[in-house]
Amino acid sequence: MASKKQVVSLDGKKLTLSNLDKILYPEAMIAKAELIQYYLTISPFLLDFAKDRPITMIRYPDGISKEKFYTKNLPDFAPDFIKSKVYSDDEIAYPLLDSKSALVWMANLASLELHADNIRFKSKDVLLDHIILDLDPPETFTYENLKVLSLEIMEYLVTLGMSPKIKTSGSKGVHIYV
Repeated sequence: MASKKQVVSLDGKKLTLSNLDKILYPEAMIAKAELIQYYLTISPFLLDFAKDRPITMIRYPDGISKEKFYTKNLPDFAPDFIKSKVYSDDEIAYPLLDSKSALVWMANLASLELHADNIRFKSKDVLLDHIILDLDPPETFTYENLKVLSLEIMEYLVTLGMSPKIKTSGSKGVHIYV
């Protein structure tokens, strides 16, 4: 069966999008087109956070409930406008998320998780500029208790002069970025 394709222009770049009606989140009936729209809606925040950071994509080509795989190395089929950077000893060319067009390209690959590394590339330097507190509760710990604990940790970090941000991680955890 041939894939339904649509060519769009974004940031002056041409992107070929495919299977926009594919359901990626079956319980909520969210299609790939809706994921792309959501990514575009949050792009000012996401692009600011991800700027100059290596990205690992976790791709779910058949939706969230099916098989997933990690993509660290920029695929050979990536368009020329997707930039990459090598920073590890194993020579992985990590993609960089530096534009709306790069974000839409990643979303079109059904990258339902975009993991930005803790480092930023600044000219020739590599800069570690934040930490992540990864709270993964045991089975006996309720999500309600995790929310209370997370807010208490954030309030404490604020008293230390920090500006923490919070997001969910995985199915039951929380990340606090500082």
